[in-house]
Amino acid sequence: MKKYIKSMMIILGFIFTGGLVTNVYAIENPPVHFKFIEGYAEIGVTKDTDMYFINLEGNDDIDHQSFHEDRPFIIEMKSLYQTFIIKNSTTNELIYQMDDFEYIQLDSTSLKTNQTITIRTNQSTYELLMNQTYRMYFINHRRLISIPMNYFATVDVDHPPTIDEINSRFVAWDNQEGDISERISIITDNYTDNKHELGDYQVVLSIIDVAGNETRLTYMIKVIDNESPKVVPPEDIYVSYKTLLDLNDVLESIEATDNHATNLEISIDSENYVVNYNKIGTYTVEIMVDDFAGNAVIVVQTIHVIDDVAPVIEGIDHYRISVDESLDIQKIINEFVVFDEVDHSVIKPVIISNNYIPFTSGTFKVVIQVEDNAGNFNFLEINIEVYDDTPPIFYLNLDQIVTSSSSVMTDLEIIQSVAKKINFDIENLMITHNEYSTSNQEAGLYKVLLSSKNDSNVSYFQIMIRVIEDAQIEEDPNNSILTNPWTWTIMGSITVLTGIGVTLFILKKKSII
Repeated sequence: MKKYIKSMMIILGFIFTGGLVTNVYAIENPPVHFKFIEGYAEIGVTKDTDMYFINLEGNDDIDHQSFHEDRPFIIEMKSLYQTFIIKNSTTNELIYQMDDFEYIQLDSTSLKTNQTITIRTNQSTYELLMNQTYRMYFINHRRLISIPMNYFATVDVDHPPTIDEINSRFVAWDNQEGDISERISIITDNYTDNKHELGDYQVVLSIIDVAGNETRLTYMIKVIDNESPKVVPPEDIYVSYKTLLDLNDVLESIEATDNHATNLEISIDSENYVVNYNKIGTYTVEIMVDDFAGNAVIVVQTIHVIDDVAPVIEGIDHYRISVDESLDIQKIINEFVVFDEVDHSVIKPVIISNNYIPFTSGTFKVVIQVEDNAGNFNFLEINIEVYDDTPPIFYLNLDQIVTSSSSVMTDLEIIQSVAKKINFDIENLMITHNEYSTSNQEAGLYKVLLSSKNDSNVSYFQIMIRVIEDAQIEEDPNNSILTNPWTWTIMGSITVLTGIGVTLFILKKKSII
């Protein structure tokens, strides 16, 4: 809806440049000032949204008839809206535009002779041919708005502008003089000395026109902190599924600083760790750091719940046996049970050291190791105590039995041979250890132990059996004493020597007689 306005008065407005505004008000008083340099005409403005249309003789559509040839005039216009536009009212074609001017003059003194009017500014001159119908208007391209009640400007505490820079946003307009912003003066300034401190500070401005009319503007400057706290990115946390991490400790470990605040609020914004603390996985805690000045930042703490518990080994880890007994180590290992709360696969123990010697008295150790899929190790030491409770035995050492590899003796034959040597009843003899029985066809010397029990007395015997190859006891015909030529040579020599000895003995005996 268009509104025709003729009244004029002092107003204060400001150029909107991003300051925080609680409300926005349309300017109800026309921001256009008219001054006739020559002649006179009925002129005004018609408002339509952010546009003020020039109205001549009560009509927004301006043509040749709007300017009386016999009553020429020159009028100077000033406006807060520093964009002036002329368009063809029929086609809406842009004919002329001028921005950032100090004034605009409409001069109709050449209309009668040239059928043109002159558009004159402080920057240039333009001749407008009046053979069409035009619309002339000012448009609010400066985003100039009226000042709301309780207006406050906001500034950054780290980069506060000067009071003059803030006041440069304001424009003072007078119904007679137009823009008189250069006369704005400061009555009260609580901002300048506190511009580096957070808070709200009052400023009072004054503007006086040539007629002595004064208008005062009171507004607030809010000094705010626009910078969020700086937080050192937290390192990932690795924690056992057996341990519930105290998130308060996590909050205390956060390193944060602020450009202004000394006390920061550090709190948990959201998290999914606590309900899953005993489940292997990766979880996050979103932590908010607030500087109490409206600035907050969220950092994410990553928590890895890990399996750091070694498998449990269950089984017998101590054995005490006689020296006459032996243990199957692998069988013992296989009887162990390995349990892991997380890793449910089959975990088999592995022997990493073993000094056990069967049938030998002493203390021995077997160490086994188990490992789960998370790389957790566990060890178990198996202690083996081998004792000897048999006292020493006296053995009667008998003469050797010599036999050949082809003549294998049975246990009974050995017992019979021993019984003959010691004149014992064979029913009381028993073989307790026989090395010969497993190697009876191989040449060598083998030990056989026997015992004889008679009532409560026990006797022990040891006999060695020598096994020789068959060739060692067979007679070689080539080596016979009768067929050996050396035998005959030696025998002949003996016969000759014997004959000579007998002859000498007889001759010696005759000479004596």
